[in-house]
Amino acid sequence: MWNPFKKKQDGDKAAPKPETKNSKKESIEERIEREIDALPAMLKGKLKDPEIKKRFIDIAKRMEKDGVDFKSIRQMKKWMKEHEAELKAEQSGTAKVETVVHEGPKIGRNDPCWCGSGRKYKKCHLDFDSKITAFALKGFEVPDFDAIRTIEELEGIRASAAINTAVLDHVAKHIKVGMSTDDINTLVHDFTVAQGAIPAPLDYEGFPKSVCTSLNNEVCHGIPSPDIILKEGDIVNV
Repeated sequence: MWNPFKKKQDGDKAAPKPETKNSKKESIEERIEREIDALPAMLKGKLKDPEIKKRFIDIAKRMEKDGVDFKSIRQMKKWMKEHEAELKAEQSGTAKVETVVHEGPKIGRNDPCWCGSGRKYKKCHLDFDSKITAFALKGFEVPDFDAIRTIEELEGIRASAAINTAVLDHVAKHIKVGMSTDDINTLVHDFTVAQGAIPAPLDYEGFPKSVCTSLNNEVCHGIPSPDIILKEGDIVNV
């Protein structure tokens, strides 16, 4: 009688399946294709690009040359980061831009977006990050997340831009024939300081004034002077 609780004897062990003649190791190209097919539809469409697929294959072959068995795209990105200096050295002297892997934050589709907007990642920066990753895999240099401004920094930029616009409006209102370019500098300096701001050009790389005033055929970065007097018909770039 068969007893389901009886332990199997050594002779009862199933024999291992013999290897068939047709069994073979999956090629790198097949593994890459399988990895891409397993991705979400939005990413899959971008990574089907022949240039990106070729880039995947080249790097996977480079990994196996170093004795690393390619298993996944995630593993590939990690390997590229660890061997970034070697990849740069190999590409030196060629026209291609150095490879930089964009290691964005590990975040789920339904998690709050890393940018602080309060929206879900899939509704905010997912598509943007996917494009950045696609460019990185093509061999382009891409910005790191540190280059992306925070909400507080963006507010500061907007406030600075508002002061800058107000300064130019102030100059446009008071500029006239007979005044010197140094008078324009005084307008800019006094108005900027009154807004609680600092004139950016002043003392930058030794620049002596708070604004550039370029007259007529002077292209840019003209230094204000009490000896340069505006005449009717002059074109001045402030």
